[in-house]
Amino acid sequence: MKVLCRLGENDIAKKYLELALESHPYFLPVKRNLLHLSWNEMPRWHFRMMNDRLRNQAYDKAITSLISKGYKNAIDIGAGCGLLSLIASKNPEASVVAIEESKTLARMCKDVLIENNVKNVVIMNCYSTDIKEPLGKCNLIVTETFDVALFGERVLESIHHALSTLKTEDDFKVVPARAKVYITGINLPFILY
Repeated sequence: MKVLCRLGENDIAKKYLELALESHPYFLPVKRNLLHLSWNEMPRWHFRMMNDRLRNQAYDKAITSLISKGYKNAIDIGAGCGLLSLIASKNPEASVVAIEESKTLARMCKDVLIENNVKNVVIMNCYSTDIKEPLGKCNLIVTETFDVALFGERVLESIHHALSTLKTEDDFKVVPARAKVYITGINLPFILY
């Protein structure tokens, strides 16, 4: 199971654990591993992010405003469970490509869009940087791949790639459009290794 999980094959690991549990319903190590796998399917930070009302309202306001101004061909990099794609798809004239590398989150994104009867979003399960040519028209890039240090989740690489490869129009927008980085100097009498 650990090998399958390290390879990102959680679905296969889950299937084998469920088969093992069917043949031995009271075998506690299998139950424990199945519970562990289920708990780790969704990153813990995702719950806090999805419940951040101010953050989500700011994304909604920015994306809705830009789409109403004609930026209707959107790519959602790191789509997660599909919140930004869902926001962009509210305008029926919008065309959205949701790119998510995690199989679990891509599946969840698909479920969210089906549940909301969304028809104008295409989901791709891959890294955005693996795409070598434009996916069609693109004049809006939305993303929420920022961690607390701004440089995690390959965000700068992803946005640079999107601007050089996926964006097709000279008049384009990126949401979020800017960030602030705060630095604090620390004086240590010794070097930490």
